[in-house]
Amino acid sequence: MSRVRTGWRLAKDSWAVLRADRSLAIFPALSTAFATGALALTLTPGLVWSAAADQDWIVAPFLAVGAYVTTFFGAAIGLAVFLVAALPVAGLLNLALQMIDIDRTVGAGFLVLAIVAAIAACAMGSALGVIFRVELYRYSTEGQATGGFARKDMVAAFGPPTRARPGGRA
Repeated sequence: MSRVRTGWRLAKDSWAVLRADRSLAIFPALSTAFATGALALTLTPGLVWSAAADQDWIVAPFLAVGAYVTTFFGAAIGLAVFLVAALPVAGLLNLALQMIDIDRTVGAGFLVLAIVAAIAACAMGSALGVIFRVELYRYSTEGQATGGFARKDMVAAFGPPTRARPGGRA
């Protein structure tokens, strides 16, 4: 559990660095824009075909291909970002599924919003991960924690995972 707590603190520290220097967000913003465009190009034919055939399932393969294509623009999402983004994305997906039977256009709008939110979360996770890796590199080469990162978190990032000892202590 200590690795999760350390990861959470590192994500918060990375967020603080990003908030302090907003110019660091340009690459995740570009990544999000390109991923959204790539998703739109791959998903639109599926949505059109699905609407023409009146078969909702047709869009699923196009969504899968679109999700795969977006991974080239956006990398991995950290647990903290996932936990923060999961509820809003799930809510938007639920709204999309509820509305698709009532009004296809509104349902598709909520689906697009959910997908864009997921892509933005991936881009944010990517930005925070890059900030942390840069800080970790600085710490490993210079021996000092900068940018608001705690020295103990940098040390913990280098160490092996701790196992709980009998008695509940790590």
